Amino acid sequence: MFAVEKNPRLTEMDHYLKDAASLMGAEATFGPVPNAIYFGEPGVAHSDPYFMGEGPERTGCQFCSGCMTGCPYGSKNSLDYNYLYFAEKKGVNILSETEVKRIQPRVGGGYQLTLATPQQKQQLVTAKNVVLSAGVIGTLKLLFRSRDRYGSLPRISQTLGACVRTNSESITAVLHKPTADLSDGTGISSDFYPDSNTHITQNRFVKNFSSMRFLMAPSVNGENPRQRAVKTLIQFVTQFPTVAQNLFARNWEKRVTIMTVMQDLDNQLRIAYRRCWWWPFSKVLVSEPVPGKAAPSYIKAANKAAESVAKVSDGKPLNNILESIFGISVTAHVLSGCPMGDSAADSVLNTNHEVHQYPGLFVVDGSSIPANIGVNPSMTIAAMAERFADKQPSKITPMPR
Repeated sequence: MFAVEKNPRLTEMDHYLKDAASLMGAEATFGPVPNAIYFGEPGVAHSDPYFMGEGPERTGCQFCSGCMTGCPYGSKNSLDYNYLYFAEKKGVNILSETEVKRIQPRVGGGYQLTLATPQQKQQLVTAKNVVLSAGVIGTLKLLFRSRDRYGSLPRISQTLGACVRTNSESITAVLHKPTADLSDGTGISSDFYPDSNTHITQNRFVKNFSSMRFLMAPSVNGENPRQRAVKTLIQFVTQFPTVAQNLFARNWEKRVTIMTVMQDLDNQLRIAYRRCWWWPFSKVLVSEPVPGKAAPSYIKAANKAAESVAKVSDGKPLNNILESIFGISVTAHVLSGCPMGDSAADSVLNTNHEVHQYPGLFVVDGSSIPANIGVNPSMTIAAMAERFADKQPSKITPMPR
């Protein structure tokens, strides 16, 4: 469905990553990553190449690095070109810019959903079965709100949000020289494994992400969070030229390599639903550390990778200040929060993704993945969704493959 194939081009940023992998003794693990992209002939439109002519027209990838925010040319194999495209052809009505605020069981079975639009117009929809696929934050927010605010789903397990995974992740960066332009390529194009538990990819960003510069500071090593915070604050003074270059750089997004460092180690955090001092008016989702199992805010291999890329490219290694100053784990791949198990005493879902004690209510997204998997989780999420779908009774002819 996603037509995944290996990225066919390695450019300057990839060569820096390869050289960094060599410095870390892991060049043998370096290579291009699988991309869900139609490469074809750059910029040239082509009739559907994937679904026997039944899908939409596609345009060959132009390697503009715009993958993260949505391909502007129709090359990325996103949901609107496969699953959602065929769903609409089969009669599915997609309500965009509409949020589900509440789920209420109906007498005799099924559920009533309260919907809201940006114009605050409310609408009620009823359904025999409901599938939540709002991502970890969206799904947990809706389930917490239905259970704890409205009391409409009071039997949802108390394990909701108790075990949330961060993919054991750290985000580091390298700011390159003013003449650098590393935007040629796909959003993520290469990776390597510095050890058996750690996976590192590079990321290209477009202008939409330039505000990320305000989260970056000179790189500082150290396992002790307080000592690292003090050292980082000192670096703001002693390395002020680097700080200024990062804050005021022109074309920052073209000059920066962002590295996502992921691990499959067993650590976690907890997401709770409560009032906070900074927002006492209503309950909100709040992340909390789990004693003895806290997700890391410092990964040695992550800093080593940034330092290595900086060395081979004459750049400046950077850390995320949420990690280096505040000791907060940062992730681009939040997972879990709705664990699977035998009953509501130990889990939110059964192994068919159905919420315990609520027949016909399902969760099928990243919040059902139980562990840090150490890689981008999109294909794992898709595989679990396909597994769930295969268990549902079919009323239509399968689409061509």
